[in-house]
Parts: sequence; C-alpha cells; structure tokens
Amino acid sequence: MTKVGRLRCTAQQILLLLAVLLLWTLVSITRNESQAPSVNLVIASTLAQDYSWTSNIRIPNLRIIPFVADNPNSTYHPPLNKGREAMIYLTYIYQFYGSLPDISIFVHADDESWHVDSIFGRSTAYTLNHLDLNEVLQRQYLNLHVDWKHACPAWINTSSTSNENESKFEQPFMAAAFTANFPNETVPEILAQPCCSQFAVTREAILSVPREQYQHQINWLLRSAFSDELTGRMWEHMWQFLFLKEVVVCPLEYKALCAGWHICFGSQEEMNGWKKLAKDREDLHPTLGRIDPPHGKIEAMDMELRAWKERAMKRGRSKAERARIVGDLWGEHE
Repeated sequence: MTKVGRLRCTAQQILLLLAVLLLWTLVSITRNESQAPSVNLVIASTLAQDYSWTSNIRIPNLRIIPFVADNPNSTYHPPLNKGREAMIYLTYIYQFYGSLPDISIFVHADDESWHVDSIFGRSTAYTLNHLDLNEVLQRQYLNLHVDWKHACPAWINTSSTSNENESKFEQPFMAAAFTANFPNETVPEILAQPCCSQFAVTREAILSVPREQYQHQINWLLRSAFSDELTGRMWEHMWQFLFLKEVVVCPLEYKALCAGWHICFGSQEEMNGWKKLAKDREDLHPTLGRIDPPHGKIEAMDMELRAWKERAMKRGRSKAERARIVGDLWGEHE
C-alpha cells in the first residue's frame, strides 16, 4: 500500500472512531435522561408575571405546569384566586394525584426574588439547575430555601397570642389554622422550617396523604375569613407537616446547602462569613439607592464572593468531601 493510501485509510479509521464515539455519547445521554426522575415544575403565577425564565432550566424529563391564579380560562388555574400559592399547590396535587411524576417542584413565578437565598444569586433558575434530585428522592421533601432567618429553629409558637412581632404576624392564628387543616392531629407547640413556600416533594410523600385531605384543605382556603396574605403565611409553616408529619424541619444551613446543591462550606461559621459579605454587598448595590460606594469596592467584594463560593463548589464536587461535611444533616453546629 502506498503512503497516500495508508494515510487515507488512517483518516477513515479516525473518522469511523469519532462517529462511534459520537454515537456512544448520544446513546449515553439518552440513557441518562431516561433514567432521570420525571419532574413537574408547578409555577404559582398571575397574568402580570413572566415565567419565561423557566426555559433556562436544565432538568431532564421536566414538564412546566403554570397555574395562573387570576385567569379562569388558563389551562391550569385554581378554583378561586384566593390563598396565594397555597391554593395553587393544593389544587395541583388534587388534580394530578393519579398522574404524579417522581418529583413535583413548587415555586413562585419570579426568577429573581428575595425568597431565594443569596448563595443562589437570588435566582430560582440557578437554584433548580444545581439541585441534586437524588437528595430530593432520599429526603422525600426538600425546602428550596436553606437560610434560618425568620424561620428556624423554633419560629412559630402556637400557644402564643401575641402579635407584637411583625415578622410573624400569623403566629396568634396558627393553632386555629393547624386544627382546621389537620383536625385529627394534636396542635404542636412549635412549627419551624425555612421560609418561603418553595420546595420539592416526591410522589410517595404526596400519596402518603389521602386525596380527600387535600380537598379539605382547599375548602378551608375557599371558606377562610383570613386574608390571603395571612393564609399564605400560615401554610409556609405547615408544608413539612403535611408531607412528613414533622413539625420542625431545620437542617443546618451549610449542611443542607452541601447535600442539596453541592456547595460545601467547611462549617456554619464559614457560611455565615460568606452570607455577611453578601449582605454587605447587596446593601451597596447602586440600584438600591442607599449609599454611593467607594470606587472599586463592589468589584472587590464580588471577586471575594466568587472566589469563596468557587472553593465551596470545588469541595462539593468530591463525594467524599460532601459525606464528611454533611455527616448528620440534623447535627449540631461545628
């Protein structure tokens, strides 16, 4: 065989090998997607809100279910625009009870929101793109918020009748709300979990509750004389009981972040340091109109925050490191 012929043969072999590798990659991707859990993303929205950001979510086997509270002609809508996101979530569960995916994720319609932790850039899309769905399957119910502020470890005291604390104005009414929604259960003294009614829950957890109970809770929202703001806030403290029969679900912040999103600070103290710097940075944001920061101050803080977070994410890429840091998810602070 001539030198040219040998080169042509070698080139053909290389092209064949590349084609085989490409085919194998496509097959692997298809196989991985078919093995990934099925997911419904339930969005509590109104006509005025834009949820087009959901096109940036990279979860395989994802189906978007947008409920529009104030449009009775929408494909998905609650029986009445009442009870805020609680009505939408319960309506979805009742309607989809017989055809649930492996995981249902419940979120508000806005991507950027204070309801989202600063470590996620206040972005729901980022939160979902980095969420470990296997952790959801393992824990059955996972709050998409990790921060303990105004939430944990013992936020709502159902025996209190005081409404002096504006941060928990719903507290004096929680015992009545709990009794109305769970009439066969003893009212717990304490209810606590991270805020803001955005969470992921498995089919098994949803089906552990009879379908009739969801209808009962929908009816309570329909008939309640409480304001929408109040009933929505009340439900923030009851989702964990609905799905897990637990009254306090407060995993340590840095451990929850590491287990659920593989962003692993070495300790709660380290995470608190990042959060303080992030809060200082947000306070300096020009659009907030608070103060005019020194030249270069914001850029320097951004660089430090990124470097700090990148170290945490690098740590989280190691399964062994994640196991070491998380340990007992519910253990004491280091």
